[in-house]
Amino acid sequence: MILAPAAALLYVRTGDPHPTDLRRGVVGRRIIAVDHSVRRRVGVTNVSVGQLSVFLENKKGRIAELLSALAQEDIPVFGFSVAEVSDYGIVRILSSRGAEARQALQGHGFTVVENRVVSALIKAGTRDLANVVSILSNAGVNIEYLYLTTRQSVVLRVDDTEAVEDLLSERGFECVSDVQ
Repeated sequence: MILAPAAALLYVRTGDPHPTDLRRGVVGRRIIAVDHSVRRRVGVTNVSVGQLSVFLENKKGRIAELLSALAQEDIPVFGFSVAEVSDYGIVRILSSRGAEARQALQGHGFTVVENRVVSALIKAGTRDLANVVSILSNAGVNIEYLYLTTRQSVVLRVDDTEAVEDLLSERGFECVSDVQ
């Protein structure tokens, strides 16, 4: 739970995936984005996303097995990416129930590693995506990889998630967490 002084303002997502409400006071597990100008004052150090990376042998049916393990536990996935390297692949997964997803996958014998990544909301089309990449490039930030999610956001793996969140926020992009 995050406790905020009465004067601090935090952005909290309502049930609708697009509008945000402005609220004051105590904010619980439903917080997904923080006004970066006040986040340090209220003790929020970052809103990065917990990404699960799963290492898979490059064999027929392995992705289906992975998704089946998540489906058996009714675990939602809002981000999914596959990178292939000859004999194996790396599947990157974003879920609002990351800890449960990790348990389910490990219970089915998958090797899982968690990393923190930045997730910034973007509009449909390539303009916002190009702007995000350009902002980071001009600032000298190395992007290890990026991919898009079903929540109209771009996910970025960078060295310093908090600095990138601050930079993107200053430039008008809303950085969001994995909680909705």
